[in-house]
Amino acid sequence: NKLDELIESSINFDGDNLVATSLDTNEVFGIEKEQIVSMNMFGFTPKIFEYLENKFDYFLKNSDLLKSEYLIPTVVDELIKENKVSVDVLSTNAKWYGVTYKEDKALLCDEINKMIENKEYPKNLWD
Repeated sequence: NKLDELIESSINFDGDNLVATSLDTNEVFGIEKEQIVSMNMFGFTPKIFEYLENKFDYFLKNSDLLKSEYLIPTVVDELIKENKVSVDVLSTNAKWYGVTYKEDKALLCDEINKMIENKEYPKNLWD
């Protein structure tokens, strides 16, 4: 139940097949339909900020800053491979709702309201 590799990717269908493209290297690879994937829900300790800061300097010096993105999952993968961190994998059957763009908000609000109506989610989370 430990993560051994993390490749930040975009995933698309190619016919009936799932195909991933690494956001870091542009490598393309297939994914099994039942393969476990991460939706990048991390719980870090404060130590992560030291690692991120140290690796950010290298990123700035060795990246095309007009085209590159400092990817936290890529840093986590490097730290795993350097045996500096271990990452527990927690499984769930729950559906994940990502919020990347402002257009995602309406769908998320609708889905949360459905979960509240079905008593799967509390109306007032902080009460």
